[in-house]
Amino acid sequence: MICHDMKDTEKKNLRRSLILQLPLILSLLFLNACENKKRTDQEEQLGKPSPGFTLKDFNGNSYSLDQWKGKVVLLRFWATRCESCKIEMPKLQSSFRNMMADGFVVIAVNVEDPPEKTGQFVRELGLTFPNLIDEDKEVTNLYQVYGVPTTFLIDRKGIIRERIFGDLNKESIENIVKPLL
Repeated sequence: MICHDMKDTEKKNLRRSLILQLPLILSLLFLNACENKKRTDQEEQLGKPSPGFTLKDFNGNSYSLDQWKGKVVLLRFWATRCESCKIEMPKLQSSFRNMMADGFVVIAVNVEDPPEKTGQFVRELGLTFPNLIDEDKEVTNLYQVYGVPTTFLIDRKGIIRERIFGDLNKESIENIVKPLL
């Protein structure tokens, strides 16, 4: 009888444990499904035309992606809170300076900072490539950017060739850009 009671108690404890863990298990399954959907959506962008957009820089000047048609564009989504973004911006500037005569342009899109903060950051680093502000997150959503830094490499015909989430160094920038120049 005691063994039978222990088994019933163990069964009740196991049921209770599973019931308590069920929301966590379901959440993990949902997050995994969402991550797989994101990955699929992002992979589907490769080889397709880059979505057009017009944004303003921190001085209020408007820029359109179309104005760089015929150039290789490195489109970088970033924010000042992003430590690797801060470290990489000078590398992007160096690559831009070294390859712009060959038809390369860097376009940076700030996804969360006000124009004043972005402008101060750009001036402090001496960045000369366009730094645009996506205040309404329309372009961020259009490109399905879920975190920073996220980079797109767009060829001369306006086709997305690469999507990179995370850090870039000068060598990796040049390795992905030079074949398209």
